[in-house]
Amino acid sequence: MKSVFDYLEETVLQFPEKEAVYDGRQGYTFRELLGISQKVGSILTSMCRRRSPVPVFMEKRAETMEVLRFYRMQMKPEDYLYGMFTSGSTGIPKLVTVSGGAAVEFAEEFISTFSFLPQDVIGNQAPFDFDDSVKDLLVSVFCGSRLVLIPSVMFATPPALLDYLCENQVAEGLWKV
Repeated sequence: MKSVFDYLEETVLQFPEKEAVYDGRQGYTFRELLGISQKVGSILTSMCRRRSPVPVFMEKRAETMEVLRFYRMQMKPEDYLYGMFTSGSTGIPKLVTVSGGAAVEFAEEFISTFSFLPQDVIGNQAPFDFDDSVKDLLVSVFCGSRLVLIPSVMFATPPALLDYLCENQVAEGLWKV
């Protein structure tokens, strides 16, 4: 089974100079994203025990996607790719974990169902600590679609939000409430 990083490598071969992710300040091409993720992955690999979970606490920025390589170097499909805390129906937060293999299978099916294409520009409004943000990230990496991270401050000013979406040619949004 392919990993998320395998998909990134394939996307780099198809679209090396295409902008992969933009956060309103910084953007990276797929080639740059691959190079940075290789550096980050090498550092994490040298510091962490093999196949052990590594918590990553990062702001919602383009650089957050840089940890993709570490996953492929260290993990098997049945190992956790990410975990997110829920508010819990009981009021007690719970950690929900998702394996790399499950994330890949879900993303492949999601892309097939909704027919995402490399020319799509996807707007990400969900914070990275919300599970729906994973769809945005994986669709971009798997398809070669451009991912535009929408700063949360934009939602307080609808005209600024609409300008931002138009300026960045966002045509697809997996909107969450």
